[in-house]
Amino acid sequence: ELFKENIKTFDDIKDVLTVSGIRVNFFDGSWILVRPSGTEPKVRIIIEGVTLKRFEKLKKFVVTTLQESKCLYSIVN
Repeated sequence: ELFKENIKTFDDIKDVLTVSGIRVNFFDGSWILVRPSGTEPKVRIIIEGVTLKRFEKLKKFVVTTLQESKCLYSIVN
C-alpha cells in the first residue's frame, strides 16, 4: 500500500498494472515491478531504467519506500 501511495510522486507514469503484484510503466520505457514470489516468502522487485541515471532514481525510490515501511530485512542486488 505504501508503494502504491508513494509512486504517485512521479508525474510520468504511463500506466499501472495490478495483475500478480504491481507494475508501474513510465512514458520513457522504464518500469518497476513489485510482486510476491510464488515459491518463497519474499517480495521480488525488478527495476528497469532506460538509462543508468533513470535506473538509479527508481532504485533510490524503491529503497527509500522499503526503509519507510519498516518491513525491510535485506536487499539483494
